[in-house]
Amino acid sequence: MKFIDIAPVHDLDQIKDQDTHMILAWLLKDSQEYMEFYINLKKLNPKNYYILDNGANESSLFADGQLMFYARQINADEIVLPDKFDDCYGTHNASMRFITEYGVECHDKNIKFMGVIQGIYPEVFRSCYDIFSGSSQIDVIGIGYRNLLKPFSEEISNVSIEQWKKWGIDNIDTLIKKLEDNTFLYTMSRVYFLKKYVNFTLLKRSGKRIHLLGLTNPIELSLYKKMFDPQELKMIRGCDSATAFQAAQANVHFDKSYGVVTKPKKLLEFKRKLSDNELNLMKYNRQIINEWMEIKNGISNKP
Repeated sequence: MKFIDIAPVHDLDQIKDQDTHMILAWLLKDSQEYMEFYINLKKLNPKNYYILDNGANESSLFADGQLMFYARQINADEIVLPDKFDDCYGTHNASMRFITEYGVECHDKNIKFMGVIQGIYPEVFRSCYDIFSGSSQIDVIGIGYRNLLKPFSEEISNVSIEQWKKWGIDNIDTLIKKLEDNTFLYTMSRVYFLKKYVNFTLLKRSGKRIHLLGLTNPIELSLYKKMFDPQELKMIRGCDSATAFQAAQANVHFDKSYGVVTKPKKLLEFKRKLSDNELNLMKYNRQIINEWMEIKNGISNKP
């Protein structure tokens, strides 16, 4: 599993050596500098893998034609299909509509599709996962960091400390003690779903992989190696997040034992360049992420 940094416009040079990028459609629209950076980077490094985000997480979901326009502009390798927060069937319908309209063009250009799992109730969320994992038109299954709390908070609250430890989380006592209740639930919700409900053998047979969209508490990244065996980990290709930059702008230092007590309330200012002190803090936080994920030299190989 790899970590994909998302950086502010004026700090993109900090991530130019990544071989995989999550590119935000709304920022392509708002910033010519952002657009030109990715167009030029692809010319320099044609093998770089570009994932185009649909903007839904920032409440700026693009019309299908707009999203495809930007996919063409940056020569995207993968598109995050349109999704609707908490709405499994609305998400499925929107995703299939996009595929119907642009599937042939994307197939010809070898552009892959990521379907994002949604659902407000446990059975609906699981159904959405089953639908996308069983679809021959979906290449990657995207699982966000905010949309599992409603369906699974009660289940997670009922998991005993002994069970978490059986699953390999030896520092569960520290996390329970240090994290705010909501932060704990958010942090554990995605690893809980993957451990409890994902059949990795079937996932492997399907040829699909899982992508983790964003983070509440970056220490979540340290839990995967504890909870999943190497073959399962291969099916979780990576996680994208602006967390290292967001925390730096908010003057938040990651703690190696619990990450952050709560996600920084200050939103990342995408059009403000980090100061020298903030840049140093970002690098400090990023190094902790590397240690949690056991990444050397800052980046792993392509998905």
